[in-house]
Amino acid sequence: MNHDMLLVVYSLEIQIFGLLTLIAVIVCIFFAGMVLLKAIQTKQWILYLMGCGIFFILSPWYPTSLGYIFNVITQGAEVLWQFQAFLGAAFLPIGILAWIQIYRKTTNEKLG
Repeated sequence: MNHDMLLVVYSLEIQIFGLLTLIAVIVCIFFAGMVLLKAIQTKQWILYLMGCGIFFILSPWYPTSLGYIFNVITQGAEVLWQFQAFLGAAFLPIGILAWIQIYRKTTNEKLG
């Protein structure tokens, strides 16, 4: 079997999408890191939640960024779709729960 047939060549639009997604993820991680550093300095729980919320709410875009990096490094190979699905879906609930906690703490809303 010819292994060259397994390599995928992506169009320019997909390459641009991958690059822009990578930039968005890097910016998100940078801002989440800044908020978490401020949380460590001030020891404010809501800032920890905000940093985690920022980091995890963008997790559905992590597989696209990782796939783009992997594609550039390997020149066309793809990341397994099962890994991409896991990475994209596994951490989103953490971000959503963090945002719910932030909302509840800032509005003093009581559940139940």
